[in-house]
Amino acid sequence: MEILCQRPFKVTRPSNFKKAINSLGCIGLSTAEGEQWKQEKKLVSSTLNRLHMRDYVPMLTENAAALTQKWEVDAEGSPDNVVTVNQDLMHAIVDSVGKVILDYLDGFGTNLRGGMASVGGIIDQFEQQRAVNPEWDHGAVKSKGFLGKLYEAMEKENSRITHQRIVGNILTTFVAGAEINCMSLITALSILASEKDLQSELSDHIRDFDLEAATLEDYYTKAPLLKSFLHEVHRYHCTPFLALQVSSEIPFGETTLSKGTDVLIFARHIMLQKDTPAKGIPCGPDNAPPHLFSYRRYLVPVNEDSTSNKVEPKWQCVHPCNRGSAFLAFGHGARSCPGRHYSEVLSYAMLIKLLQTFEFELAPTTHQLRLLRNPSWPLTKTFNSG
Repeated sequence: MEILCQRPFKVTRPSNFKKAINSLGCIGLSTAEGEQWKQEKKLVSSTLNRLHMRDYVPMLTENAAALTQKWEVDAEGSPDNVVTVNQDLMHAIVDSVGKVILDYLDGFGTNLRGGMASVGGIIDQFEQQRAVNPEWDHGAVKSKGFLGKLYEAMEKENSRITHQRIVGNILTTFVAGAEINCMSLITALSILASEKDLQSELSDHIRDFDLEAATLEDYYTKAPLLKSFLHEVHRYHCTPFLALQVSSEIPFGETTLSKGTDVLIFARHIMLQKDTPAKGIPCGPDNAPPHLFSYRRYLVPVNEDSTSNKVEPKWQCVHPCNRGSAFLAFGHGARSCPGRHYSEVLSYAMLIKLLQTFEFELAPTTHQLRLLRNPSWPLTKTFNSG
């Protein structure tokens, strides 16, 4: 925590990481530090906050419905009414990101490379149209998508970022939004396919959830068990480590870390620590220790109706705080991912629609997924200073 709290001014991303990401054209918030980060974080976060998520919800539900319809057609054409989910799921998420960010839809990611290459052209066209009519946003009055909201935020804050950095932030959103969300959903579906009782329980839990009529508040209040499950997927299967670099001498324990020191924080190990768990990790109604996967972990009881003859436990889901070390799946504190709300609502919409429509199972050739340790590594090892 001493190190993470120093971001993004005295502790930054490693210089080699920034060079690699910037070489891909993703020159934006992911590699910005200091004052540049402060400016862009304010602009980008304002377009992805819960207020603006209300405009994105219909796009996300429409995309989930499109994926469901495609799989229904594919299943009818399959001898066993079976479809393989991996590739289509990635394409659907790419389309979802494209629709929200650029109002660009290429049909289940089939032209992803062309779409990514034309991001600059799409933004150029957007700027030209907006210069003629500031209210224009792909033919709509006022902005419903990320790009229009970003330009509104720049005007409101009187804070302009360069065209190159606008393109870079959008490319970053494509890469991070598509890849990370796809991996989270594939992991979630793999768990559900492996644990049929859990899949059945979650299917019953969201059976009456009206996706088309749902408001943003419904996503956060009407499916607590699904929310808790997804939080635990993010916690238990998060990125294993965070690579950082000290850009200015900082205190650390009883010593100091000098400028240029490389730091590797084993985020997953911290959250799954059995003997000395991070503070703030709930144990849920199952009283589960941190090193075990527990899909009920984030459920807490709410007041029950004492007038009812049949008293049933009611639960709500707590939102994991990213200010400590208990939940590092989306980063820490101020440097946490600004797209967290988008990621969560996208996952809720997808999982609800898919669980209401399909049953998932592992392919017969699927091997059990587990973490492996290199057999050549001893259980304990002493490292020399060199």
